Amino acid sequence: MLVLAIALARWYAAWSRYDAVRRTPTLSVAEIRRRLESAGSVVAEVVGQVGADPGRELTAPFSGRSAVWWHTCVVRHYWHYDSNHDRDHGPTRTRRTSVAAEKASQAPLLVTDGTGTVRVLLEGARMVIDGLSHDDFEEGTARADALGIVTPPGSGHIGYGFQERLIRAGEQVCVLGEITRENGELLVRAPEAEHFLVSNTSSQRLEDELRGAHWQAAAIVVLVLVFAAITVLVVMNAPLTPA
Repeated sequence: MLVLAIALARWYAAWSRYDAVRRTPTLSVAEIRRRLESAGSVVAEVVGQVGADPGRELTAPFSGRSAVWWHTCVVRHYWHYDSNHDRDHGPTRTRRTSVAAEKASQAPLLVTDGTGTVRVLLEGARMVIDGLSHDDFEEGTARADALGIVTPPGSGHIGYGFQERLIRAGEQVCVLGEITRENGELLVRAPEAEHFLVSNTSSQRLEDELRGAHWQAAAIVVLVLVFAAITVLVVMNAPLTPA
């Protein structure tokens, strides 16, 4: 039941993200300004070129490249030893990974579409970013130690992978969120009970990717249900053991 509950939760999350992108209108900044004349807020998708406040561009930690947003992830690689090992061949081992550390910048983004600019406040945003700007692997722990990452002792440690994703100034981004006007400036935030997405893919590609994730999650739910049904049938048809 726990596995089914997890599968259903993932399916619903994937479906709701896809549904949010599908039904949210794409509006120009000028159109949003007009709508805000008669409404306190507008939930919409804005597509435009991204930038940062003058003099506020960032430097990505791993690649050293200039960016307006970055995300880093340190992935630990280690050997997992199976305790139910074969007596003749000894314990079996499987290479596994786990996320040791993640970090992302939180500086606001400026998105301009030719009719105006919105400021995107990133707290609570789901970032859907295409491609890695940096991806390497180092054996041992030296680089991770320098980052303050503690490696568990005696854990079959292999090494660490260092990954980075960027949004660079001038890229086209899609932003889906709630827009309000404050002191003459348009601000994009996380809506209540709605999704807040920022992506450097096109609107159509983002919708296609979320649709694919939704169907993958649905397939997992179906597989879990089939497995559960087979298990129930096997148990029901199992011969009773005499007392």
